[in-house]
Amino acid sequence: MPNRYTEKSGVRVTQCKSWDDFIQALRVTNNKLPAPRAYRGHANPDWKLSSAWERLIQHDKQPQYRVVHELLGEDTRSLYGLNINDTEPDDNWLMVFKRMASTMPEIPDHTDWEKKDWWAFGRHFGLNTPLLDWSKSPFIAAFWAFTGRLFSESIQPEITNLKYYTIPSTKPVVVWELSAPPNIASPEFSFVDNVRYELHRQRAQSGVFTLLNHEEYTDLESYLASRKLGWYLERYEIPCASVKDISVALSDLDRMNINFGTVFPDPEGAARHANLISYWFEMMRLASDESPSWDSPPPDDS
Repeated sequence: MPNRYTEKSGVRVTQCKSWDDFIQALRVTNNKLPAPRAYRGHANPDWKLSSAWERLIQHDKQPQYRVVHELLGEDTRSLYGLNINDTEPDDNWLMVFKRMASTMPEIPDHTDWEKKDWWAFGRHFGLNTPLLDWSKSPFIAAFWAFTGRLFSESIQPEITNLKYYTIPSTKPVVVWELSAPPNIASPEFSFVDNVRYELHRQRAQSGVFTLLNHEEYTDLESYLASRKLGWYLERYEIPCASVKDISVALSDLDRMNINFGTVFPDPEGAARHANLISYWFEMMRLASDESPSWDSPPPDDS
């Protein structure tokens, strides 16, 4: 059984002992709000629930960068044109993205799109926006957590030593769960759930976004804690200290039809899936002690 406790912020934590433990923990609904939920996967448990904009703002609050802004006479928001409202000019990233994307094949002129539509479209290709990505599926969130850990560690072992290879980081991966009752919305916080026809990746990932626009709080955990709503968040910690931990999770997710080819329904996703299946799945199979030997017949169970 997983270990459960509540942090001072009100956030509930479920420490799973294995991937199977995580699957079982998702079935527990005691003391949970009867509300829609969204999930987000983190390869690093130390990461904050902050959008790219919020990370930039928090970064520039450090003393050494604050001095630079004072010399320029501008804060981070004005320097990069971080404007939320449609009546205000586009931020620097969105302005360049729209100009470049509008000249590309199969990208129509979205004259009726609002900023949030463009942000949602660009976010799935890595654009810096104020939107924070979530999925309505905890398993899609787990897929991002495990693949993020696999590739962030830059693991390139040889076939012969992969069996004994351990992940440099022994920290767990994390899946965040956000309960979303109607009273969670506020002038500073909202959900962006409108899916346009062109947002193929958002549909494939059961995607939804949150938008936090607060002068003081730059991550969702501290913001909800300030409203005494920290218990709307739950953090599942899943072991990820070996190649086998990743292999078990990604193999199960692939059986659920959750892989790069389905979450990215385009040629990039097909290429990523081919690379993962053809190299990593085979390498992880060889690394597992339970791997069958293809040179011998299956055991006789009679």
